[in-house]
Amino acid sequence: MVKPLPPLEVGQAYFAQDFRRFEYLGERLTGQTTVLRLHLKNGTTIDIPAGDEELRRLMLALCDAFPPAAVELFRKRGWVS
Repeated sequence: MVKPLPPLEVGQAYFAQDFRRFEYLGERLTGQTTVLRLHLKNGTTIDIPAGDEELRRLMLALCDAFPPAAVELFRKRGWVS
């Protein structure tokens, strides 16, 4: 069953303590809104709509956080030499 989150308090930060994994639902960057789906241990899923710009910022943040792993992955996939 899909239902919206209940209203959250303005200006509050929330932490998904029982986070298990996420998945990306969409094609490559296309100009369309895609979805990052968070899976929680209790079986709850939370869909977060994201556009190309948000996904690019996420990619840059992850590359900054894990530079050697990012370069290794890019090389393995043949995206850089």
